[in-house]
Amino acid sequence: MDGLESLEEFDVCGCISIETFPCMSNLKSLRSLSASDCKKLTEIQGVDELESLEEFDVSGCISIETFPCMSNLKSLRSLSASDCKKLTEIQGVDELESLEEFDVSGCISIETLPCLSKLKKLTTLLAANCKKLTEIQGVDELESLEEFDVSGCISIETFPCMSNLKSLRSLSASDCKKLTEIQGVDELESLEEFDVSGCISIETFPCMSNLKSLRSLSASDCKKLTEIQGVDELESLEEFDVSGCISIETLPCLSKLKKLTTLSAANCKKLTEIQGVDGLESLTEFIVDGCISIETLPCLSNLKKLTTLSAVGCKKLTEFQGMDGLESLEEFDVCGCISIETFPCMSNLKSLRSLSASDCEKLTEIQGVDELESLESFNISGCISIETLPCLSKLKKLRTLSAVGCEKLTKIQGVDKLESLEEFIVSGCSFIEALSYFPQCKKKC
Repeated sequence: MDGLESLEEFDVCGCISIETFPCMSNLKSLRSLSASDCKKLTEIQGVDELESLEEFDVSGCISIETFPCMSNLKSLRSLSASDCKKLTEIQGVDELESLEEFDVSGCISIETLPCLSKLKKLTTLLAANCKKLTEIQGVDELESLEEFDVSGCISIETFPCMSNLKSLRSLSASDCKKLTEIQGVDELESLEEFDVSGCISIETFPCMSNLKSLRSLSASDCKKLTEIQGVDELESLEEFDVSGCISIETLPCLSKLKKLTTLSAANCKKLTEIQGVDGLESLTEFIVDGCISIETLPCLSNLKKLTTLSAVGCKKLTEFQGMDGLESLEEFDVCGCISIETFPCMSNLKSLRSLSASDCEKLTEIQGVDELESLESFNISGCISIETLPCLSKLKKLRTLSAVGCEKLTKIQGVDKLESLEEFIVSGCSFIEALSYFPQCKKKC
């Protein structure tokens, strides 16, 4: 290789048997060096003298422990060393003033990085799952940074104040279990995606009302988080997830979030209400599973685009006002809602494919289910108060019908007309003797 002085591109990706290269110091024209997934490669001699090098990719080189000092690579724009599991340090990266992309994701042996404050052109910094990394110095001065990912960095406790990162569009710090705060996030006016899911030590955020570009906010499983101020002003927000935030008791009124399509608040055990949901006309998915303190929801009749409504285990919830107007609804799951006695008539839910109301112990009837011609799955197992159902003969697409333990149910009319039925489960029901009349079904009793 020492005679290939005109070589500009060198690609040996996936050469899993290569252990070493000849010294590369003479390759003065080399612009791109890609050796990703060379699993036995232990070193790359002379790379520190490749002054024309613009792209350097050694991702997945699991045997490399160190590089030569890179401070001379003044042309380098992209450095990817992701999943170099034995790599302990990258010397000289702090001098790479042309660097635009830097990826050390999955480098589980790296404990520190040089201060990055000089990397004024850096747009992408990826350090996800660097489990031993304790800090990233100088990130607060990276004014061109657009994407910053430290997901799974379980040893990081704090970041520098981020208020200067005016170009930042994506910030992901999910599962940073020791992280206690993110200073300056409230001033990131270009931020579009913010993910701190699984940050179990964070108790609060700065007020977010200035984040006018934010489209996605995920704070699921932030178990100590007590409130999210300013979310009600995020008019560009499309996805909002606070599932598993067991300390949150209230949310601001969400009525201004006209672009919101997904709202998930599952297992927010202390949450008592969600104000403003009735004004979210773009909402397609609404999940409140396990919200055991919620007793009522706003009228849902305006949610014409809603396709998924799940309220599994909402033990205090007593009714679903307006759900009979949800013409786009495809999935409706209220399993374990033990306080519900009835639903509005469902005959207008022409798009409904799945209806699961198992263990709704007080539910006495389900009106209109006989008109749901798109229905494929129907589960009322454990509904011990239901005595009758409408005739189901029109449900030509129904594949699964489960009515286990419906103690008061005496018959299910129309089952013999359900030509698509594959599974019919009725153990524990008094009409079980009648199953012999339905030979076309694959019965499971």
